[in-house]
Amino acid sequence: MHDFRRVAPLLPLLLVAACDRGSSDITPSPIPSAAVTASGTSSAGSITPAVAAAPSTAAPIKPPEGPPACKAGEKKVWGSGANKLTGLSVVELGEGRHGVGLAMGYDPYVLVVEKSGEGRLVKVAVGKGSHLAKPPKAEEGTRKVMRVTPSKVDGEKVYAFVDYHDEYKDKKRRVACGPADTSDAWNHFDGTPWLDRPEKPTGEERAKLLKGHEYERGHAEDDAKAKVDEAEDEKGYHELRDCRTFSDGGGHAWIVGSELEADEKAEGALEWKSTLMVDTGNKDNEVHLHEIVLKGDPPALASFEVPISHAFDDGSLLLATRFSSTLRVGILGKNKRLKSKLASYPGFPTIPHATKDGEDLVIVTSVAKEKGQFALRALRVPKSHELPKKLVAIDTHMGDAGHDHAHGHDDEADHHDHSETDPTFLRDTQGRRWLAFIEGKRGSGDLELVPVDEKFQAIGKRFSVLDDKSLASEVRLLPLPDGKILVVSLREGTGGTELVSEELTCNIVKE
Repeated sequence: MHDFRRVAPLLPLLLVAACDRGSSDITPSPIPSAAVTASGTSSAGSITPAVAAAPSTAAPIKPPEGPPACKAGEKKVWGSGANKLTGLSVVELGEGRHGVGLAMGYDPYVLVVEKSGEGRLVKVAVGKGSHLAKPPKAEEGTRKVMRVTPSKVDGEKVYAFVDYHDEYKDKKRRVACGPADTSDAWNHFDGTPWLDRPEKPTGEERAKLLKGHEYERGHAEDDAKAKVDEAEDEKGYHELRDCRTFSDGGGHAWIVGSELEADEKAEGALEWKSTLMVDTGNKDNEVHLHEIVLKGDPPALASFEVPISHAFDDGSLLLATRFSSTLRVGILGKNKRLKSKLASYPGFPTIPHATKDGEDLVIVTSVAKEKGQFALRALRVPKSHELPKKLVAIDTHMGDAGHDHAHGHDDEADHHDHSETDPTFLRDTQGRRWLAFIEGKRGSGDLELVPVDEKFQAIGKRFSVLDDKSLASEVRLLPLPDGKILVVSLREGTGGTELVSEELTCNIVKE
């Protein structure tokens, strides 16, 4: 793929930025590799947390009296030394099998979970000639593993994409997204970003940077009329700032990224833009989806961050990303071009999570409130692809006498004076809907599970998953037969951040 040039994103709200693993402003200490044994133990020490969190000043709401909503079954600690910055990425791999991508230190792993709930933790093979196999030495710089995306399982082998940033003390950077087993990144940038250079480029150096590269621009207004422009040598500066990989588990993958661009105007002035793009292969040109002109020269930086994507049954894609203080959501056709303009939802969202709910797709996220607290939000997108006008407040507490709160008001769930963040959603094999989230301190809080209806309102008693007093930073829910749920989470342990799975048998308890 082409070389791009990148500059580190600067978020408008540093508090929330420091909490998101998608932000390049987070600079964790070098993370040692963790040795994971078959028994799920590790010789690695604790990892310096890559997620900063704002404390919650309010006491949690006392749970209702009565029988527990869930019964805990088998629990397994798969290993210690998990990378909180990388987090957990779930891909359906067919035949009821799921892959959970993560990193132990700098090393990519996939937890393969069969339909029965049986699992195995597999280290992903890294190509010997790949840059991925050569992280910076401690005296040279640091590596940030942003995401591990499972792509397929072939017998004992597991394949995955790895998105990472290498940042060197001399200001050089490598930003790359691509398969771990080959030497070719689909999308990458190697070099010193324009705005990080000690001196402003002039003369021949400036002219070379503004030479540009070949790329493909698609018409974005109507998928039925979309056409592919012939690749052309577009003048201007192009710098890949970030990218994330997605997979449908059936051999198809795509990358969503953010570029910083500059065009030379009259009298040598530069116009800077942030561009959202999608890429579908190492030999394919990326498609530019949407661009926003930035103010100033040098610009007031902003980029498309923490993107997520999920496929509809018809092959089109739901895409969501954060730009500045808003969640931007759009629909891509099968040709990976926007079918309409991006919808904008205010609230400075944290990392969103997308999954299926029948024929609909659901996005759940959390938005920043005052005093460093967060409130849960959701968006239901039907198969018609019609985007709702506003986010829906998620209410995780039942009302009086076992009745849930009335629906329809965005601020309804926020009357609880506490913080709830980083939600994940599941429709189980019996058709019931569940929401898991972190309550209290973000990145190190209580892990809660609650049944909800189609409007994301609680319809039963909550269940505290953590019975050992350990705190969680992230959670994913996987469906098991007979309506059981496998909770996969990153939790604080004595040896560092642990990867833990726990089987739950849950009922909707209204008392």
